[in-house]
Amino acid sequence: MFDQFFHHAYNGKHFIMAFEVLGKNLLSMIKKYDYRGIPLPVVRRISKQLLLGLDYMHRICGIIHTDLKPENVVFSLTEKSKFDLLYENVLCGPLIDLFETD
Repeated sequence: MFDQFFHHAYNGKHFIMAFEVLGKNLLSMIKKYDYRGIPLPVVRRISKQLLLGLDYMHRICGIIHTDLKPENVVFSLTEKSKFDLLYENVLCGPLIDLFETD
C-alpha cells in the first residue's frame, strides 16, 4: 500500500487506500475456468499467499479484513505488464499531450 487517507465528501467520511497497479481478481480466474473449479495446485498457492497476508494484517497491523470475497483478492502484475499498461494508457494516450512541448 502506497498511502492511506480520509476523504470528506457530501455523503460522509471515506477511508481511502492507494495501492500499486494490480492485475485481475480471483473472480476473473473463476470465470476463466467457467465456474467449474480452479486447478488444485493453483488453489493451494493462492490460499497459502492469502492466508499469509491475512495473518500479517491481523497479527502485525491489527487489521481484520471484513470484506473477503473473490472480487477483493487481486493478483500482482509482472514489471513488463505494468510497463505495457503505462505505455498503452498513458504514454500513448491523451494524457501525454499535457506534458509534451514543441
